[in-house]
Amino acid sequence: MKNRYRIYVRGKHSGGKVWWIQDNQTGKRESLGTTDKNQARALFNLKNEPHQVIDFHAQIAQAHLMISDPERGHGRRVLFDVAGTRNPERAAHFSQQ
Repeated sequence: MKNRYRIYVRGKHSGGKVWWIQDNQTGKRESLGTTDKNQARALFNLKNEPHQVIDFHAQIAQAHLMISDPERGHGRRVLFDVAGTRNPERAAHFSQQ
């Protein structure tokens, strides 16, 4: 599972060493406002966690649908319907499968 955000440090040559994150989907950059590596890593993990949980729960739901009714095409249609009502980005993800 690919992280939505990536972390990097800016200003290491000028002595500033401020930690930043970049959204891999939009390209938007945001300063974490810290020079401490451990604090930056903790903030980075907090940013990525909700996106990983969504993917994890979608995989669990798909597995449950496959087990309960394998004749329905592995539950993709049902999962697409549920995902499409809540988040258009998720709907696009499931429509490509």
